[in-house]
Amino acid sequence: MRGSLGRWVDVAASNTRSPTAHVRVPLAAVTGTAVVLVPGTVLAGFVAAGAWRLGLVPAAIVLASLWLMHRKIASLAATAHRAEQALATSASLGSRQKSEVEGLRERLAAQSQELRTAQEATAFALMKLVEARDPSTGVHLERVRAYAKLLASTLARSPRYRNVLDELMISAIHTASPLHDIGKVGVSDMILLKPGSLTPEEMALMRRHTTMGGQTLRAIARRGLDNPYIEVAYDLAMYHHERWDGAGYPFGLPGPHIPIAARIIALADVYDALTSKRCYKPAFSHAESRAYILEQTGKHFDPEVVEAFLSRELDFVRIREALTGDMPMQSEDLPDALHAPAERGAA
Repeated sequence: MRGSLGRWVDVAASNTRSPTAHVRVPLAAVTGTAVVLVPGTVLAGFVAAGAWRLGLVPAAIVLASLWLMHRKIASLAATAHRAEQALATSASLGSRQKSEVEGLRERLAAQSQELRTAQEATAFALMKLVEARDPSTGVHLERVRAYAKLLASTLARSPRYRNVLDELMISAIHTASPLHDIGKVGVSDMILLKPGSLTPEEMALMRRHTTMGGQTLRAIARRGLDNPYIEVAYDLAMYHHERWDGAGYPFGLPGPHIPIAARIIALADVYDALTSKRCYKPAFSHAESRAYILEQTGKHFDPEVVEAFLSRELDFVRIREALTGDMPMQSEDLPDALHAPAERGAA
């Protein structure tokens, strides 16, 4: 006996040429046949013995027992049939629902990708706005975003930042990092491009680029609903001049109170500023820039970010070489190997 609630029995075929052949017979049909045949067979045995009256009672008992069993099995069979139908209907609905869920997932993934593309396009458009003030800024921003991604990817391997610097956060830092100086669009060229030192009044105006940039990006973020790129860009613009020792601006935030994205971009931005020629200074070598960063560890820079820099400084040099010159590469074109684990070493 096998099947749902014993609804079926297998009757072996008598054909010896096909000993494995089976015919599936409803169990209720078997018991129904037994109700008819078995009592009659019992009574026939008594009749053949010449005592048919003695066979009436046993035949009646067998008939009643078989009838009750038949009714019970028939009831169970009907219940099982309804259950199988319900299961088949449920399976059919489940299959359709599964198909619908898969379709929704695919559409959601496509919409998420479209949203990410739109967010990246927004960040790119704003980056071009920054570049418009100074064409040389473009290569600087490409290098800074590459340095920032390298630092973020390195820090992400530590237990402290593994859950903070996930893939989406690293992507957001890479995409949004060129917007850290967006507030400079509101700074006069006389101050922005001045070849000499700034006066205290000019420095105060220059420092306003952090709050102007932050306020601009905050206004965009409020209209952009859940936009991780603009949210990170806000942190970068508002806090990238804060210092680990609390002596930075605009708020004087100390240590871990500074968002991790801003701590990363602070080192990346300073390293590129040091190694680049500006209207007010010559370019420093990597060794000179490295010495300055080490001297500023725990003062200007987060010690853990500095450690990440030291573990990847050879890659910093390689990035600078790749993104400098008459035909510099784009940060997206850098090989993935630059974001893989590397041994610590000096250039």
